[in-house]
Amino acid sequence: MYRNLINIFKIKELKKKIIITFLLLIIYRVGCYIPLPGVNVNALAEFFSK
Repeated sequence: MYRNLINIFKIKELKKKIIITFLLLIIYRVGCYIPLPGVNVNALAEFFSK
């Protein structure tokens, strides 16, 4: 099993796609905590709590 994981990173194209996917996930997770200007967070929270 560990050989398969190591072999994945030996293929340049696959390695690039995996790295891009992880970077996009990290950007998405960090972006969830950045408030948007003009959005009332309290009203939005109240809307979704109903």
